[in-house]
Amino acid sequence: MKIDIHDFEITAIVATGADAFDIRLIDPQGSGAYTMKFKNVKQLFVDGFSLQNIVLDISVFTQLREDFGFRRASGMLDLKPEAVESAISGGALILIEASSGAEVACLLDSAMLPQLVRDGSGVALDYSHRQ
Repeated sequence: MKIDIHDFEITAIVATGADAFDIRLIDPQGSGAYTMKFKNVKQLFVDGFSLQNIVLDISVFTQLREDFGFRRASGMLDLKPEAVESAISGGALILIEASSGAEVACLLDSAMLPQLVRDGSGVALDYSHRQ
């Protein structure tokens, strides 16, 4: 089953190691809590964390793109245009866009996507993202 995290709310961003962090989320109805687990993180930037942090979309890029999301994530991480290709080689650039509140950009050292787990279940779920 694919889960669309559009309209989920980010409730916390927690460092879990030198190169790892978790994003804690609740669904729009507030009936389910989830954790998105990021590993092999080279860079992280969070902008605008506030009382309410609603997810608009998540984009995962594994190659150069010319669209807004790719340029936005690169800019948030201060990746220079000439260095972007080598920065994402073998890895991934991720942008979590906000309807309101926090936007998150991160650069991963591997192309392995972050896991989304429903809290208490321990089962990794498939989630919708665009590229």
